[in-house]
Amino acid sequence: MATVATVCSASPGEGVPASAEWDAVPPGFPMADDVVRARRDEDRQALEILGAQKAGLGLVDELYRRPAPAFAAYEELVSSIGCLIDDLRPRTCLFPVGLGSGVSDHELTRDASLAALRSRTWCHPIAYADLPYALNYPWRLDERLPDLKARVRRFIGPLLQGTHKEDAVRRYATQLPKVPGWERAIEPGVESYFHVLLR
Repeated sequence: MATVATVCSASPGEGVPASAEWDAVPPGFPMADDVVRARRDEDRQALEILGAQKAGLGLVDELYRRPAPAFAAYEELVSSIGCLIDDLRPRTCLFPVGLGSGVSDHELTRDASLAALRSRTWCHPIAYADLPYALNYPWRLDERLPDLKARVRRFIGPLLQGTHKEDAVRRYATQLPKVPGWERAIEPGVESYFHVLLR
């Protein structure tokens, strides 16, 4: 069974207002705790459809970490990813290339995943092009693949059959209206995967 790690799975704390930049934007939420509860439920529904299990890595979303220094979140995430890999002992680990627009958690997850994987030679790293950003801004892929600081080899990955992918994506109902182009991301065959050759 596949395990999906949700990086930003922690609540910023009781009484914290929802971010005006994202979470409070209609259809939105008044408080950050409400956001986290909704997103956890969306994760649960989507992963039930896909037959996968969830692991929360306990990081607070970057919108709520400010102005804390980025290196603190990086160190925390490297440790969390490393512990998860050590616990599960997977042969393969997928992580994002980091194509988000103005969303540093995409790049943070990439960098922390690479750091954790470099010392775990038995786990093969595969990067995926974040959707729908890879479709909305196709030039970013060529710009950011060098950020992997490794040789990469593109390949055609496993594709979800039937309506599973669309059904799972649609479970993120609180987020989809805020993500331009998400409809294109549910089309079959739009995924891009890259073998990352660290050694």
